[in-house]
Amino acid sequence: MSGLGANPLLDGIITNAKAESATILERAKAEAMELAEMYRKKVQEVKEAEQRAMQAQLDEIHRREESAIRNAQRKSELQKGDHLWSLVLDSVSHKMNALIEKPAYKDILVHWIAEGVIGLDRSEAVVRCSFKETITSEMLMAAQDLVLQNIGRKVTLTFNTEPLSAQGVVVSSVDGKVAYNNQVATRIGRYGRELKDLMEVYTCKLE
Repeated sequence: MSGLGANPLLDGIITNAKAESATILERAKAEAMELAEMYRKKVQEVKEAEQRAMQAQLDEIHRREESAIRNAQRKSELQKGDHLWSLVLDSVSHKMNALIEKPAYKDILVHWIAEGVIGLDRSEAVVRCSFKETITSEMLMAAQDLVLQNIGRKVTLTFNTEPLSAQGVVVSSVDGKVAYNNQVATRIGRYGRELKDLMEVYTCKLE
């Protein structure tokens, strides 16, 4: 048996098998590397997507925080403005109330009555005031003269003793259907925009 020569057929099969095995192994290695690279890229894409999503969430949180801060600042400014406006109204009301006992207050009422008559645009009108104030016939005549001087119209004024609930005067038509309110609170509201503008300027100077 030992004298027998090599079997060329068997040797060829073995050689081919080794070559094929090597080829298969190389192909497997290449596929494994390609698969590993594919998974690496996929993992990287997932990480980047997660980072983008996280950044988007952080940006949204930041926007909400900024919006909340702006809203809080606006609310604070409004509250501060409302508080200051309330203080101004109280101050003006107290000062006007303190004027009632002053002699000059009669002239103020006369001008308010005349203003109401002109605004009412009637030749006859009825005047009312609060229980704290007094309107005399002389004051009504002075208001009539003031209207005549300003618009050249003769008017007739009468006094209604039914008191108003708040300081100031109301001038109404004889039938009571039309009225011009010149009470203190209404006058303040009438000039509210101008007062608030002055308040804003004053507040800015303080800041």
